[in-house]
Amino acid sequence: MAVFTVVANVVLVLAALVTVWFAFRASVSGVRATRLAKESLVYSRETMEAVRAAHEADERNRRRMLIREIQGLVEAIHSKAKHILAGTSGEWAGCNVPEQGSLARLLAVAKEDLPHCLMASAPGRAMEVLMAANLARDELVAVLEELSSAPCSLAAGPAIVRSNAMRR
Repeated sequence: MAVFTVVANVVLVLAALVTVWFAFRASVSGVRATRLAKESLVYSRETMEAVRAAHEADERNRRRMLIREIQGLVEAIHSKAKHILAGTSGEWAGCNVPEQGSLARLLAVAKEDLPHCLMASAPGRAMEVLMAANLARDELVAVLEELSSAPCSLAAGPAIVRSNAMRR
């Protein structure tokens, strides 16, 4: 019976050691999983920042293209109003060119606050349209400068590269 008790105790000690070993491996795996989960959160935040920055850059580009299209119409209106004034003997000549209608439709769907462009899109006396087009040109230059000087928040890009480099 003594031999059986000794053998049973050895088996129980070995079973306890195996259990401790498995518990240790599980805790190491848990620590590793926790670390990976934290890294995953960091990567997802950085990805969201990069997506947000790309969206902002896309929106700025869309606005810039819209402003350039408006600018082209304003230039055409300015030029035609100038020709109308040069071809008439007075400043009372009317100015109603197709570009004014195009500009009015474009401004109606645009989310931009461009009061001088709106004035240039309205038919009226050639001198008034010419003056409004001059003011609209300055207004558009200011908007384009504002878009060009807008800060770019693509700072998340290098952070992602840095994080991935540390991972290797």
